[in-house]
Amino acid sequence: NFESLTAVWHALIDNHTRYYIFRNYIKFHNPVTHRALAIYALGGSGPVIEAFYKRDIKIQRDAFVSPHPITAHNFVDHLGDEK
Repeated sequence: NFESLTAVWHALIDNHTRYYIFRNYIKFHNPVTHRALAIYALGGSGPVIEAFYKRDIKIQRDAFVSPHPITAHNFVDHLGDEK
């Protein structure tokens, strides 16, 4: 339904914009999108998706701006960089 679609869309975009790919410094990945999409795929309501999203983001690391542009030409040089 539209309510669920709106909630999952918000979770995906907000997570991509605000949070880092790893949720801690030992590189556990950010699982927010997995849960949001799983709840949506199983027919979960918008409020359920939002509730779990709000719960999940409490342990996420904030995203950061790259110190300089990473391009198709230099991305290999930055694999494994923390910033």
